[in-house]
Amino acid sequence: ITVWNEARRLMTSKSVRIEAVSATVAQDPVITIELLRVSNALFFSGERSSITSPKAAIVRLGSDEVIKVLEGIKDRPRFDNVEVRRWFDVYRSRAKRTSIIARLLAEGLARPLADDCHTAGLLFAVGEM
Repeated sequence: ITVWNEARRLMTSKSVRIEAVSATVAQDPVITIELLRVSNALFFSGERSSITSPKAAIVRLGSDEVIKVLEGIKDRPRFDNVEVRRWFDVYRSRAKRTSIIARLLAEGLARPLADDCHTAGLLFAVGEM
């Protein structure tokens, strides 16, 4: 919820740079998955290549569509089961930490792949979620 709130706040501000919004959304696998899913949909992608980073997805979609995606996430039902919610949060936290490590390694070894490595790290636990 905290990442969602910050992303929503940043998206409505006209003076915020895309990098700030991207850095915020790249902390949450659910938001990242939704942005990538929508931005790679045929309507938005057309004949263009697939997008693999939150920043590129935000650029492709534009602020109005990103806000719609965020609102759609907010409207999803929450987990009623406390244990399920706890495990979801555990995996979400692991994914965030893994993405940070992946980015750090990529920055030192293959800088052009840093965004893709970050996204891959963020999505590593999606199957468990």
